[in-house]
Amino acid sequence: RLSVMLQVRFDMERLFGVPPESFRPAPKVQSAVVRLRPLSAAERAARGLGGNEAVFGRVVNAAFSKRRKTLRNALGALISPQQLERLGIDPGLRPENLSVADYAAIADAVGAGDGVK
Repeated sequence: RLSVMLQVRFDMERLFGVPPESFRPAPKVQSAVVRLRPLSAAERAARGLGGNEAVFGRVVNAAFSKRRKTLRNALGALISPQQLERLGIDPGLRPENLSVADYAAIADAVGAGDGVK
């Protein structure tokens, strides 16, 4: 969820990796330091967030609120599987497999009332 919400608002640049042994206790994941540059309104619109930010946030939050669920199950209260398919999005995918543009398309459909069940 954090990654999607950041990608729509910032240009992100990976500066360098940080190995697990740099932390106590050492995590089981790799870390990195990134630079975040805020995007202008025009750049944000080009990334797909031209619509309602509140709806976008609601869609992203719903998608990631149920761990390991498919879009069909996680977004079922907002948009039907058939409507996702009409957007070119497989309802059997997991939330982490979508791009920011996919989330923007879902939010646009929900915001326009096209996704509300």
